[in-house]
Amino acid sequence: MLGVSPKMIRLLIREGKLLASNLSSRLTRIVKSSVVDMLEYTRVEAIKSESTTKSPEQVQPVALTRERCYSVTELTTMFGMDRQCLYTLLSRKQIPKIEYQKTVFYAKAEVDKLFRDRKKPRAAALDAIRKANQKDSGPLEIKYCYTIPELEVIFGKDRALLYSFFKRRAVPTLKVGTQVYLSKKAIRKLLNELKVA
Repeated sequence: MLGVSPKMIRLLIREGKLLASNLSSRLTRIVKSSVVDMLEYTRVEAIKSESTTKSPEQVQPVALTRERCYSVTELTTMFGMDRQCLYTLLSRKQIPKIEYQKTVFYAKAEVDKLFRDRKKPRAAALDAIRKANQKDSGPLEIKYCYTIPELEVIFGKDRALLYSFFKRRAVPTLKVGTQVYLSKKAIRKLLNELKVA
């Protein structure tokens, strides 16, 4: 009825989980109600276990689709890095990806988490750079500044990305007519910090 060995029955009796009485050295009677109680307890525990534990086959991962992914172009803008550095980062962090129409796309959920995790420490560092640049922002002279074309060569980035990069860091600027100049002192600090990073 219980599906266990006589040895286990004797153990259950000793532990008080089954009520029994010894009529002789070779004859033991078990109280029927204690057997029924044990069967009911076992059944309830099994149901609880099934409801709280899912087998690997039951856990279905969310299928990646193009709509649930970022393109590499979107990610280069989002992270502010070139493709090679981006591929290295995504590979190191094992971000799930799919191939759609011969183009690779990366899972938005995992990318968003990675971006948040990277942004936390960088926000404090960026704030420190901004404050330092604001503190040093005195009157500028052209001879102590770089032009945007010069900075495009130095950083190897287009001017739209550079404008955004320098604005976020509050790099002191000087505008003469339509020409924009940026503080050499602040730019050199940035270059040194980028080398260290």
